[in-house]
Amino acid sequence: MNKTYEHLSDGQKQRLKIDLALSHHPQLIIMDEPETSLEQNALIRLSNLISLRNTQQLTSIIATHDPIVLDSCEWVLFLKNGNIAQYKPLNSILKSVAKTFNFKEKPTTKDLLALLKDI
Repeated sequence: MNKTYEHLSDGQKQRLKIDLALSHHPQLIIMDEPETSLEQNALIRLSNLISLRNTQQLTSIIATHDPIVLDSCEWVLFLKNGNIAQYKPLNSILKSVAKTFNFKEKPTTKDLLALLKDI
């Protein structure tokens, strides 16, 4: 690709920023809604990269509203009115949601985010 940065699409710019940030394998990375402007395949790739970081004992702090990105998280911190409402492993939160809302099967992160919109 022979494009300069200013000629890249928003999604291409976002992928480049993520790749540059992760290329040095930092111990800690903080991402604010990294899913912005990404297409489905790029979201899946991002989720896989975050999961890989988890297996390498590297820390990723991510603010997200996307279920694909959330699926790659091991621990989840929910804020409500600027205060910590919950900080638990994702699986624990999904089990609580299943019990509270009478899900017959384990809810997905998409279900979880849909419920949170109403809270």
